[in-house]
Amino acid sequence: MLRIAMVLTAVAAATYPARLAVTASGVGPIRAGVVVNAKTLAKLFSSYRATEHADESEGEVVGHAVTLSENGKPVLVVHGDAARKLVSVEAVSPEIQAPHGLHVGASFGQLQKLGKLDCLRGSEERAGELLCALPPEKSIVYVGEVAELGARWNGPDDQVPPAALAADLTIRRIAWLAP
Repeated sequence: MLRIAMVLTAVAAATYPARLAVTASGVGPIRAGVVVNAKTLAKLFSSYRATEHADESEGEVVGHAVTLSENGKPVLVVHGDAARKLVSVEAVSPEIQAPHGLHVGASFGQLQKLGKLDCLRGSEERAGELLCALPPEKSIVYVGEVAELGARWNGPDDQVPPAALAADLTIRRIAWLAP
């Protein structure tokens, strides 16, 4: 009986999505070197639906992306370059954990309590976004939308809002950047 329980525990531990997490080394089973295509990612995440689409910048196709969904709701978006080499993974579901107990839906104020953030404003397709890392870890980026601040912030598009205002933003995505 104990042997059966050990086998079942090993199988359960290897099945994703078993409490997926964004870490410095990847997201769940996704690590540097994973090929970005629906077939590969569907094997890693058998309980998710994998949908492949083009990544575009200024109307040009610049790479490939795969959205992994559960019950019709996106959970992860995996981005690759034109050669399908992994570039980044975005957690878009509050079910995915990040370091320090953070998750999509948490406030930037919670993130700020952990230390001084290294932030910049997005450009082109990322215009309107605030992208912040918590040093020394630069491979995990927390993304918020500055428009949430409404009339309280009307600074230049390339300027980071003051920390007191940014604290009110919601983490919309958590991105892991592949090395």
